[in-house]
Amino acid sequence: MKLIIVVNELRFFLSHRLPIALAARDAGYEVHIASRSGTIDEVEQLNQELLQFHPISFHRSSMGLWQELETLRELRRLYKEIQPDIVHHVTIKPVLYGTLVARWVGGIQILNAISGLGYFFIAQGWKSSIRKTLLLWVYRAILHSKKVWILFQNPDDQALFAQYKIIYPEHAFKIKGSGVDLQQFACSSIPKGRIKIILVARMLWDKGVGEFVESATALTQQRLDADFLLVGSVDPGNPESISVEQLEEWNRSGVVKWLGERADIAQLLAESHIAVLPSYREGLPKSLIEAAAVGRPIVTTDVPGCREVVKDGENGFLVPAKDAKKLAVVIQKLINNPKLLTSMGKKSRLMAEQEFSIQQIVEQTLKLYETLKEL
Repeated sequence: MKLIIVVNELRFFLSHRLPIALAARDAGYEVHIASRSGTIDEVEQLNQELLQFHPISFHRSSMGLWQELETLRELRRLYKEIQPDIVHHVTIKPVLYGTLVARWVGGIQILNAISGLGYFFIAQGWKSSIRKTLLLWVYRAILHSKKVWILFQNPDDQALFAQYKIIYPEHAFKIKGSGVDLQQFACSSIPKGRIKIILVARMLWDKGVGEFVESATALTQQRLDADFLLVGSVDPGNPESISVEQLEEWNRSGVVKWLGERADIAQLLAESHIAVLPSYREGLPKSLIEAAAVGRPIVTTDVPGCREVVKDGENGFLVPAKDAKKLAVVIQKLINNPKLLTSMGKKSRLMAEQEFSIQQIVEQTLKLYETLKEL
């Protein structure tokens, strides 16, 4: 059996989908990875794992006609050459372009992972409303087929697709995110000493970074002695990306510390007391399930994706999106109650073990592949 996993960025595949590819390889699949070219080290990592890499010229922010047509041609050549049994598309452009090409080539089982609905479903204003309407129409035109299967990470996205008749309900599946390695992100006790509140995400406005800084400012003015940590890189290809200049200005103010992109996330979480993500909408945030695995209470927003990781009042708190005041209140409440910090952290770890372990996610995905093979 031949499997192609198609993603926008090779880095995203390595951080979110590599265990699935390795498990499929070990189960006897011939596994191919198609993505925009990564670094030499990233490609070498795939080679060492016996995963065959195929560069595809995805352009995240470009909508130039000839560039997009070239991407479609590259996918068509790849699908005709490999003749896969299953293609697994992840992120918006691979889902739309890959499905279009796979239906055109024919004879392929098409699995599309909706890992979040992106900027267009969050942005406000009449222009954004028109873009959202057009995107929903495009989704329906391309995905409404009995040859297409859709994998959701949360029930809100699934309900939206059903509402707009984008999918056949019996062709929808739900698997909670991309999983977390419970050994790499080992459970640890809440540390003693200076309080650290951490936000791990790409530095985007719609991740709630602005609200995090606003709440940190308010708490600092109330003489809270704590470190507020921002961990993640900027994303120039995203219209919601925060500028490096703005992040450096916040850093100089002393209210927050921007650490940039880091590879030692597990260690940073272990050194922190509270994990925060005030995002406006998610698929299912990997940073929060990693925080849960380490055993940290979580403060996040009551929006699609985020609410899947927190049971309000049990392993953390849900606050309204864009509400920095409420965010500051619940952070203060946790800091003032060490017993609550500890008990919520333990419940976070239990939730990670029961619902988000990488072994569970891999097993569920392979079972889905087997289902598609038999159709």
